[in-house]
Amino acid sequence: MELLLQDQPCPFCGAQNRAGAKFCHTCGKSFGDSPTSTEPVVDAVVSPPTDAPPAQPEPSPTPAASPETLPRLTPGARLFNRFEIIETLEATNAVTRYRARDALRCAACHAENQPDDHFCGDCGRELGETRGACILEARRAPPDMTRAPPNAFIVDAWLYVIQFEPPQVETKKKFPRGVHLAFGCKSDPGLARGDAPDEDSVFAAAFSAIYESNAQPTVGLFIVADGIGGSDAGEVASKAGVQTVVAELTTRVIARALAGEAIGADAARDAIKAAIQAGNTAVYQLAREKQVDMGTTITLALIVNDNAYIANVGDSRTYLLAGAKMEQITQDHSLVANLVATGEIQPEDIYTHPHRNVILRSLGAHERVEIDLFPADGGAIKLPPGARLLLCCDGLWEMVRDDDLERALFATDAPQAICERLIASANEAGGEDNISAVVVSVGE
Repeated sequence: MELLLQDQPCPFCGAQNRAGAKFCHTCGKSFGDSPTSTEPVVDAVVSPPTDAPPAQPEPSPTPAASPETLPRLTPGARLFNRFEIIETLEATNAVTRYRARDALRCAACHAENQPDDHFCGDCGRELGETRGACILEARRAPPDMTRAPPNAFIVDAWLYVIQFEPPQVETKKKFPRGVHLAFGCKSDPGLARGDAPDEDSVFAAAFSAIYESNAQPTVGLFIVADGIGGSDAGEVASKAGVQTVVAELTTRVIARALAGEAIGADAARDAIKAAIQAGNTAVYQLAREKQVDMGTTITLALIVNDNAYIANVGDSRTYLLAGAKMEQITQDHSLVANLVATGEIQPEDIYTHPHRNVILRSLGAHERVEIDLFPADGGAIKLPPGARLLLCCDGLWEMVRDDDLERALFATDAPQAICERLIASANEAGGEDNISAVVVSVGE
């Protein structure tokens, strides 16, 4: 069947783009920046998108699948030269679910593109080697393919259904038995600095209480801080900053929540800002007393039931895994992050840039510090069952790229085992700095 669509010619390079594209797939320029004089849009009859899997003959009727006959694709296997299997999520008597990397899917906005596109037609990001993820469900192909889902294709009599978005959350009440937080944490000096003090500081704690048979809110506080200033300075700064923040939030939020007091989003956000400012003051005063340059980055997650509040100063990061993808919540306050934002370097250049360690914000550098809090527009991040948080310093994320961080968070292992594996991976990649990680799993 052919579809009647409108082509959209690029006014800069003349390449034809699909109707509704915001950026040219060939040159990457925004159509919003188009010159006032452009070629007219013309009607054209075109075939279905080239990224659609090729039509397959209808298979003959087959018996219901059993666990022994279901396909078992191993990580690295490829389908249609488009989908690369990352891992098996689960297998039942009739369906096997895989998480896969989609060669045509933009990792930034998750829009589908054509095989020869260099830039995403929806967000303009250079596609490069990084691609988005999806879920594949494998089952026996039905005799009547007219009833097959639209996002499906067949390989060797197996029907693969593509879920381009995370599965819909069931309408039943989330956390019917309350929120349970499991966590792991670890810090390591790294290979290159193994003979010097570890300048990172880590804090991880989860609290719950039951009074008179009534469960109080579950509260969790998780922090990673990366000290700056060398021996006898960096580790002192990160310790002072973390201890001050913990003391402040224990009084302002944790004790009150466990006593049964409702903590609203505004109160939680104000408490985080006040606590980090107090941490900044403590480090700033120490630096003046010792007459040395010292400071520390900080990234923080405060969780009250299924509400998460994330903050950061510097380039220590917090990631969130929810549904079928991981995203970086915090934004680095660094020279290379600014260069990426202005288009002077590409995102992958931050790992090799000669000034990648230049930090633009830290606790202790000035009397007052600007703090980023997420969500940036207020409120809280709602954590679904099964979500995971990763807090880490640059000693981890510079050595272990986002794809591998994401793969680790999808593992079924306990949070502590994930932390151990991540830090081992960072050391295997060179271990050029101190390495710290906190992993938090949200369950019922």
